[in-house]
Amino acid sequence: MSNQLSIYLSGSIKKGKSDNRDSEDFWTPAHENLISSLLGESVRLLNPAKTQIRRSDYHANYGCDLAMVEIADYVLVDLRRERGIGVGAELMFAQIKSIPVVGWAPRNSQYRRDFVEDVFGEDLQNWIHPFAFGLCDYLEETLELCCYRLRQLASEAGPTKRTPSPDAAIAYFRRLYPREPF
Repeated sequence: MSNQLSIYLSGSIKKGKSDNRDSEDFWTPAHENLISSLLGESVRLLNPAKTQIRRSDYHANYGCDLAMVEIADYVLVDLRRERGIGVGAELMFAQIKSIPVVGWAPRNSQYRRDFVEDVFGEDLQNWIHPFAFGLCDYLEETLELCCYRLRQLASEAGPTKRTPSPDAAIAYFRRLYPREPF
C-alpha cells in the first residue's frame, strides 16, 4: 500500500457521562493502534468520535459523519454488539456511494450466530443479520482479519464491492416471492 488509505470507523459513540456501556462498545485507542500497525503508517483513520465539531449542532454532526464516509476508501464497522440508527445509515450511505464495507462480526455475536431458534417458526443455522449481510461487503471474525481483508482489497485493482445494491436485493426478493402481499 503505497498511497494513504482512508478508513472510516463506524460504530457507537459514547453519549455523555451517564453512558455506562463498556469500553468494548466503542472504537478504542488500542483498536486504532492495532489497525495502524497492521495496515501501516499510510492509513488514515476517520473516527467520528474524534471530530471537534459542536455536538449540539445536529445538522453539522450528521453532515460531518456522512462527509467522512464519503471521502473514505473503505468503511470498517464494529458489529460485535448491537448498534443504532447512525451505524445503519452510515452503511447504507457507503452502499449508495459504492464504498466497500468490512464488518467486524465475530461468530455468536449480535449480528452473526451459529444457531437462532424459532424465528417465525424457522430455526436458522449460520445466521447473519439480513442488513449486516446486505450492507457489508465482507464480514470477518476478528479485527486482525478485518485488517487483512482491507490490506487485500487495497492491493487489488478494480472494483471491490461484493454485496448487491438495495435495488438488486429488492429485485431478488420479488423474483422469489412474486405474490407476497404487503
